Amino acid sequence: MKQKCFEAAKELSVVLSSISNPTRFLIMCLLSDKEMYVGQLRDELGTSKGNISQHLRILFDRKLIKSRKTGNKVYYSIKQGEGKVLIRNLRKIYCPGLKV
Repeated sequence: MKQKCFEAAKELSVVLSSISNPTRFLIMCLLSDKEMYVGQLRDELGTSKGNISQHLRILFDRKLIKSRKTGNKVYYSIKQGEGKVLIRNLRKIYCPGLKV
């Protein structure tokens, strides 16, 4: 039981440290209900394509999001699991007006 709780705590710390950056938190909120490509995220957040790509790389490397390529676009979405549920709940509290 103790080991299981420790592993869950490790997973939670990865999610929380990843979304401690406001841009990454908003990216995760936007991806919580649908997949999006970089251009869509850029338009929603009003930042550069390079900035969005940098944050997506961090989230991808931490295994919080997944991608799929269709034509010349790469679509990103949150991986299923507790992290997705957590992000949805945080979005409801901190970004209730965010359109997703």
